Amino acid sequence: MRNFFILLIILMTIFSCKFENHEPEKQNQPGNKLQANIAFDAVRLRKEPGIESEIIMTLKKDQVVDILQKTDKKVKLSGYPEDYWYEVSSSDGQKGWVFGALMEISIIPVNEKKTVEKTPDIKTEKYTWKTESAQKITSGLIDAGGLVIYGKSDNVIYAIEKTSGKTTWKVPMKDAIKEITLSGEGQLIAVTPGRITLISGDKGTIKWNFKTGKEITSNVISSKGSAYFCDSDSVVSIVDIKTGKKTGTIKIENPGISLMISGELLFITDKNNAIYSIDVTKTKEK
Repeated sequence: MRNFFILLIILMTIFSCKFENHEPEKQNQPGNKLQANIAFDAVRLRKEPGIESEIIMTLKKDQVVDILQKTDKKVKLSGYPEDYWYEVSSSDGQKGWVFGALMEISIIPVNEKKTVEKTPDIKTEKYTWKTESAQKITSGLIDAGGLVIYGKSDNVIYAIEKTSGKTTWKVPMKDAIKEITLSGEGQLIAVTPGRITLISGDKGTIKWNFKTGKEITSNVISSKGSAYFCDSDSVVSIVDIKTGKKTGTIKIENPGISLMISGELLFITDKNNAIYSIDVTKTKEK
């Protein structure tokens, strides 16, 4: 019998600790606020204080709510210790009433000074000029002496003055402009589907067009008077920049995606991540 009473006292102590609320609002100081953590799953938020009141929503365990007010008197609900009903506000602004024994209430000091990092102001730097257009820019910007050159989605290559942004010349192309690159001596090579075009950088005059017949899969590079590019047939073509005539070809195993030249050596990477090194002096057509 003695053991029974000891066990009963232990159980009553555990039960009391689980639902104890401590009424921290009695210790609250002006300027602070009360918050509560929901202590159980699916706690009902009601429109009015009382278990017969309309259920607005259910609150999850550990959800944090702000305490707004409480009823004047405590009430006893079956299975719970006597407590107040509290009006609370959820993080999304939903207000309602929750029975106090279902929450763990704590005091949140709001008068404490908090160090807040100030975000530095981001100011737009003043620019000397600005151009705007409805067409998308489809190529990189090319530095051509006193001009900036680029292509747009209207299939036109534009040259604008660096100092003013005014258009100096423009050249319409037959197809979409994929790339523009410098070829030396103030000249440009424009890449469009199945074609490369040589253009003078000062006036925008087309000097020649070279039809590749295939999709160009790599960048176009130039060195010592020749332009190099690879097509979808895994063939690197060499074109004379003065005449626009093909002077040689190089067959590789897969379509090349990137070309680089250093001295007499041409380096190629293909779509399967292979790298080739080729002596260009041995590729001239007879």
